[in-house]
Amino acid sequence: MIILLFFALAAISISSFLAIKLIKNHKALSKWDYFYPYTGILLWFVLAMLNIGKTITLSNFAIEVSWITIGSVVISWMALSIYKTENKPIASIGYMLTLFPGVLALLLRLLMKSLPE
Repeated sequence: MIILLFFALAAISISSFLAIKLIKNHKALSKWDYFYPYTGILLWFVLAMLNIGKTITLSNFAIEVSWITIGSVVISWMALSIYKTENKPIASIGYMLTLFPGVLALLLRLLMKSLPE
């Protein structure tokens, strides 16, 4: 479980770091831009500790964290493509996309069935 978490965080760090560095050419970055890719996994642990959703098994952890990792990486690159357009109304969509990893974690915890070990 710890090894999967390490790989998930490493995947988010490596792939989103490059996207964020490229976003820096199109807009001024805040601390939130560096932090939001990790919010999904952080919120998943908070929801798990509060017993929100089905029973947590190792299978649930592996699948849900994998999807959150994929979502976080994809959103980082989507935000880059949105900011490249330099269209103000479309750029506001980029700000809303930063909430996606947290929303994805919440949806997965609420909708995912409890899987066997």
